[in-house]
Amino acid sequence: DDAFVIGGMGRPDWRKAPEVFARVASALTHIRPDLPIHYVWIGGPVDSSPGWQLAHDFETLGIADRFHLTGEIEDAVDVLAALDAFALTSREDAYPLAVLEASALGVPVVSFENGGITEFAAAGGGHPLATVVPYLDVHSMADELLRLYTEPGRADAIADRARQFVVTNRLVEQGAPALFGTLATLVPQLDQRGDVVTRLPDRSAVPAPSLPGDVEITSGASSDVGDSAR
Repeated sequence: DDAFVIGGMGRPDWRKAPEVFARVASALTHIRPDLPIHYVWIGGPVDSSPGWQLAHDFETLGIADRFHLTGEIEDAVDVLAALDAFALTSREDAYPLAVLEASALGVPVVSFENGGITEFAAAGGGHPLATVVPYLDVHSMADELLRLYTEPGRADAIADRARQFVVTNRLVEQGAPALFGTLATLVPQLDQRGDVVTRLPDRSAVPAPSLPGDVEITSGASSDVGDSAR
């Protein structure tokens, strides 16, 4: 119950780099083998080649007793909420939703410097919303994760700032109107309800193509998307 739990999340592939997560875990464990730190990877089938490879890495690194693989789960909220820190080991990630989800739940994030996470971290101005370390520098990431353990006040401050930013700026309730506002400036045909004011020509005027067999296409103006086919 007193374990400090660090999590990673995503499809076990080259982009999400769970094998790098294993290297970070190994580096941190070697720095402080006395600390009750455990590592959880959320996502990916357990009984599969990627799952076996990740389990093999933790076994070979001598830290299998600290590793937990959840496998594919439909809703990861409960697992994310139970974490003490989130490690984003991705080689490439545009703007990871996993970081937003972890931050919204009050979990501090450490990431490599790559992709949209750098923009997210800098959104706090002089008070970062996440900790960013050089790309693939597993030892720097291990050091920063250790600081979250040894400096709980600092970890809480980062997590609180990130959570406040996400719930006020990155939820669907804020994002959807902002996105529509941007689209409305680019597409003047959109009215306030999001309907297309300038409609396409009546499709009934377009002759149906000749198709072999008994395939028949019925076309006509309709509020439905596309024509009905049978």
